[in-house]
Amino acid sequence: MAQTALVTGGAGFIGSHVVDRLVGDGFRVVVVDSLVTGRREAVHGEADFRELDVRSPRLAELFKAERPDVVFHLAAAASVSGSVRNPAKDARANVMGSINVLEAARRVGIERFVFSSTGGALYGEPAYLPCDEAHPVRPLSPYGAAKNAVEGYVHAIAGLGGFGYTLLRYGNVYGPR
Repeated sequence: MAQTALVTGGAGFIGSHVVDRLVGDGFRVVVVDSLVTGRREAVHGEADFRELDVRSPRLAELFKAERPDVVFHLAAAASVSGSVRNPAKDARANVMGSINVLEAARRVGIERFVFSSTGGALYGEPAYLPCDEAHPVRPLSPYGAAKNAVEGYVHAIAGLGGFGYTLLRYGNVYGPR
C-alpha cells in the first residue's frame, strides 16, 4: 500500500511541484489549500484536493480520515509587506495555522513533517555568504519572525509527538507554472 503524503499549500508554486514529485514517486497525495493565492488547476490530477484553510477546526477531522504518513507544510501568507502592515493577521495565518497543522499531525502519529520556512526573511542582513544552517537568525519583518517561531514549534511538537522533521529555508524560487 502506498504511503500517504498530505501537502498544505499544494496549489501554490512550490507546493504544486512537490505534489507532482510525490505523485510521480508513487505516493497517495492529499492537497489542502485555501486557494487564496494557489490555483486549483496547478494541482496534479491524481492528487486528492481539499479546499480548506489550515486554521480550520475541520483540519483535524481531515487528518483523522486520511491518516498521512508524512506532511509537507507549505501553506503560508507569504507577504513580507503584508506582515509589516498587519503583524497580528500574519501571526494568525502563519503561526496559528502552522500550530493547527502540527497538532493534527501529532494526533494521528505521522512519521515525518517537512516545513517550508524561509531563508532571506529569517536571516535578515547576512553576516556572511552563503548562509548556512549555523547562520544567525535575525528576522527583519513579522513574516520572518513568524517563520522563526514556527521552526521552534516544529522542533517542540515533533519532540512531543515522536516524529522526524525537516526544515527547508529557501532563497528566492522561480520557474515554470
